[in-house]
Amino acid sequence: MSLKRIRLAEQVKEKIIDFIGSGKFVPGSKLPSVRQLSSGLGVSHVTTARAVRELIDEGILEVRRGAGTFAAAKLPEKLLRRNHSPARRKMLYFFFPTLQSASSYHNSILCTIQQEAEKRNWNIRINLLSPERYEAAAADPDAAGIVCATPPIPLPRTAVPVVNYGMTGWKEIPSVIPDNYAAGYAAGIHLCNIGIENICFVTSAPRKRPVPELHFQERFHGLKDAVRNSGGQDGIPLIHWALNHPCRKEVETWIADQKRNGGKSYPVLVVGNRSMAVEIGIYLSAVGMRVPDDIGILSFIKRNSFEQQIPIDTFDFDHRQMGEQIMLLLDQAQKGGKLPSRVQIPMTLTEEGSVRHLRTMPL
Repeated sequence: MSLKRIRLAEQVKEKIIDFIGSGKFVPGSKLPSVRQLSSGLGVSHVTTARAVRELIDEGILEVRRGAGTFAAAKLPEKLLRRNHSPARRKMLYFFFPTLQSASSYHNSILCTIQQEAEKRNWNIRINLLSPERYEAAAADPDAAGIVCATPPIPLPRTAVPVVNYGMTGWKEIPSVIPDNYAAGYAAGIHLCNIGIENICFVTSAPRKRPVPELHFQERFHGLKDAVRNSGGQDGIPLIHWALNHPCRKEVETWIADQKRNGGKSYPVLVVGNRSMAVEIGIYLSAVGMRVPDDIGILSFIKRNSFEQQIPIDTFDFDHRQMGEQIMLLLDQAQKGGKLPSRVQIPMTLTEEGSVRHLRTMPL
């Protein structure tokens, strides 16, 4: 068996035709100059010029005097039969859970997803989540995937890959979430190392709905395990806070007890999320307790610009890393791979001076 040798100009022609078929050079668009093409393809100017002349003769390219060389506005039947019609770009759907969330940390994750989608030549459609919009995305044959923080449950059956992200993962679909337990554990180790012996964990208001705040639970259990393993206090109190809920009395009572103790043991509130920590910090100022002199605050997750202006020691994750991981899962799904139910992003501590160091050297 002998192999047929394909001359170089023919290979250049095939490459240009592929560019037209993939949509890089759409019908009617102007092509780069012969010199630019030859440089990009790594062949001589003479070879590229020959390939371009032959494509003009075949009606695949056309010359417009004084303007340059263009892909033919109407592709010849020969090219259409070879299935070199422009490919349709895939569509990535991104759903904000609520209008309010469109101004929070979701935006920084979306920014990364947009940049990664451009690299993959995917279109992206951004909208507020609704069952109707979700079902329309799930039925789109050109959908590359659906990304959302709160998907509708139960999920419609679909062949489109779906990735959930946020604080708590859903068992029904692949999720990218912060490693909440590890962050709670790291918080406990950190506090024990700097000599803190009086720790209380603040979680959100009790819910009537059967949706547990798993991320708060995981952070609390991590904190409790770390303190116990470090030989610290036996048991971490768990109290509730919400600005407009009766449960806030639990935090107010605990703070009043610390104030009465007169600084016998430096207290630290580990608060489930930073928005609650900001509210508690304002309350502490109102009752005459100073952070960090009289009491410390440590929290998790920066959500918006107002919270970032308040100096509170915070464990947070890299939002760009979460966006990149979401896109890697969608790439895996495009190749037919089975996706993991949960991918966890590590969280690290940024100290902003809201907790006193009682030891100069860690244990």
